[in-house]
Amino acid sequence: ILRFIEAGKEDIVRLGLCNTGASGLIWEGRQSFEFNFNQKGYEEEKIHRREVSILAITLAMAVSSADRWFDEEEGEVVKKWIQRHINSALPGEKNKLKNDMNMAVEKAYQDGMSTGIQTDRVIARLNEIGDKSSKFEVLELCFEVMSANGDMNPDEVTLLKAYANLLEVPNEEFQRLMDLHALNTSANTDPANDDERLLGIDPAWSNSEKLACLRKEFKKW
Repeated sequence: ILRFIEAGKEDIVRLGLCNTGASGLIWEGRQSFEFNFNQKGYEEEKIHRREVSILAITLAMAVSSADRWFDEEEGEVVKKWIQRHINSALPGEKNKLKNDMNMAVEKAYQDGMSTGIQTDRVIARLNEIGDKSSKFEVLELCFEVMSANGDMNPDEVTLLKAYANLLEVPNEEFQRLMDLHALNTSANTDPANDDERLLGIDPAWSNSEKLACLRKEFKKW
């Protein structure tokens, strides 16, 4: 709808509607057309964000079990994630969301203690329905789980880096999260751990490449 209206008479249009013959309406033309909107609508976005919040639990539990053990502190992080999303859900959706999230925790725990948590389908689905912000939020949860006990485990860091690559999270965003959580953690004291991996150093690098990385980290910290 296109309208020409006298200056100062704009209030004759309310919520896009204007009475035919209204004082101040000079001319009005109408043209009908069809438009296919192929982005997400708000209802679809709401459904996908709910699913992403459940899928995130599986990835977070996989990080928690990277050292073959589920720490209590890491479990508390997942618990708070669940509570936060349940509290923000509509009253009629809370119980269903709570049940779905608890089932995700239970399945991930059972898989982690037996065959291992399979994350391929989870990541594929996240790439299918998740946008940049929701995938970043998932990765942030995984970082919170990793740093919950105050340690940085190289196996968990390697896993998080792999997740970031598969979720197409930019390297600078991954590094920002890494630096943020490194402030409140210390290197794991297990002799089997490799400090170079904690710094993101590839064993295949030459000595000059490793030294360049170390100089960069030294300047940063």
